[in-house]
Amino acid sequence: MVSEMPASTEGRILDAAERIFLSRGFHRVSMDELARELAMSKKTLYAHFASKDDLVAGIMRRRVQRVDAEFRAVLAMEAGFDAKVRGLMLGMQRRLGEVSPAFIEDLRRYTPEVFRIVEEYRAQAIPKYLGGLLEEGIREGFIREDVKPVMVVRMLVACVQGILRVDNMMTLDMPPVQALDTILRVIFQGVFTEKAREVLK
Repeated sequence: MVSEMPASTEGRILDAAERIFLSRGFHRVSMDELARELAMSKKTLYAHFASKDDLVAGIMRRRVQRVDAEFRAVLAMEAGFDAKVRGLMLGMQRRLGEVSPAFIEDLRRYTPEVFRIVEEYRAQAIPKYLGGLLEEGIREGFIREDVKPVMVVRMLVACVQGILRVDNMMTLDMPPVQALDTILRVIFQGVFTEKAREVLK
C-alpha cells in the first residue's frame, strides 16, 4: 500500500471495498467494478493500492486496529466485570456479523497470508483481553473460583479458530455470528457463578 497518498481518497477506497468485499467476498469483485462504484479511474485506484490483494490486506489491517481499539476501550471502562463482558461479547458479535462466509472463504483460499494475520490476532487478543477480565470476574464473584482463566482462554481460542472455519460453517448451516454466540454462551455458562447467571441472563 502506498502510504504517502491522500488519506481521504485512500479512506474512501477502503470504505467502499470493505462494504462490498465483506458482504460478497472479493474474489469475484473486479477492480473495474470497484472503480465504477467509487466513480474513479482504475489508474487512481491502483495509485493507492498496487493490487486487490494489497487492498484486502489494507482492509484487514484497519479492521484489526479498530477491533483492538474497541476492546481496549471496553476494558478501560470504569465499570464492573458484567458491563465489560457484555461490551466485549457485543463487540465481537457485531464485528463478526459484518463479515459474510464468502469473504472468510476468500481470505483463506486466495490470501492465506492475510488470513494468517487475522488468525494470529485472534490467538493473541483472546488471551490478552479475556485473561485479565476472567481474573477480575473471579475477584468480583462472577466466575467460579475453581476455574483456571488460562484454560478458559485456550478453549475459546481453539473453538473460535476451529468452528469459525468456512467448511465447518457450511456443515453447521448457521451464520458465523450465531456460531460465535453459541461458543460464548456454552463456555461462559460453564464458568459463571449463580450471581453471574442472574445478572447476565
